[in-house]
Amino acid sequence: GVCRASGADAPGGGGGDPVGSGACADEHQALVQKIQASAACQAAEDCTAYVAPALQAESGNCAGIFYVSSAAKANIEALDAARSACLGETDGAGGSCALGPTLPACVEGVCGASAP
Repeated sequence: GVCRASGADAPGGGGGDPVGSGACADEHQALVQKIQASAACQAAEDCTAYVAPALQAESGNCAGIFYVSSAAKANIEALDAARSACLGETDGAGGSCALGPTLPACVEGVCGASAP
C-alpha cells in the first residue's frame, strides 16, 4: 500500500492551511521553536524585535512581532528564509495591520515589548 497524506487529494483541498500538517510544516515548526527558545536576556540591550508577518498566530499580535535575543537573530532569519523558500513566499506575506515593533525590553529575563 502507498501511504498517502490525508486530505491532500480531496477535491478542492490543498489550499486550506499552508502550515501545521502540510508541506513545509517542519520548516515552520523549526522557525517557531527557535523564536520561542530565543527570548532569554539579561538586559534590554540583549533584545531585538523580529517581525515575521506569517507567524501572526504564534506572535499573538496582528503584525507577527516577536522580541528575541539579538544573538539569535541571524539563526532565526536563516530559518525564516528556509521556511519562505519552502513555501515559495517572496514578500513576507501574512501581516494584517500596520503595528510596528516598540523598543524591546528585558522583563524577568525574557525579551518583550517595552511598556508604552
